[in-house]
Amino acid sequence: MTTKRRTFNDADRLQLINEYLVSGESKEVFQAKRRLGHSVLSRWMLNFGISEQTKPIQMPKTDTKNYYEQQLQDEINRLKKELEYEKLRSKAFETMISVAEEELKVDIRKKHGAKQ
Repeated sequence: MTTKRRTFNDADRLQLINEYLVSGESKEVFQAKRRLGHSVLSRWMLNFGISEQTKPIQMPKTDTKNYYEQQLQDEINRLKKELEYEKLRSKAFETMISVAEEELKVDIRKKHGAKQ
């Protein structure tokens, strides 16, 4: 006897993960109730970068395309903030090196024409 394998799209997977996180049930019980394989939820959560401690996901009210566009825009905004932070950090290091060179009278920066 063969069993037909079910396939889930990303929206269905996220919906099931969300239901699991909200339910409070153990993974094994949740998967058994929904006839999922023993490690399906773990694999899906790993693929989406979701941990057990993650708050339940707010599923999109509109179509899935808009949801993913919003997710991508959120990621872009997060990366822009990280870039701005790293620029400030770099400027702080440059300033620290300049002050150290002035006060200690020691060349710290590599000279442009130096042999390697």
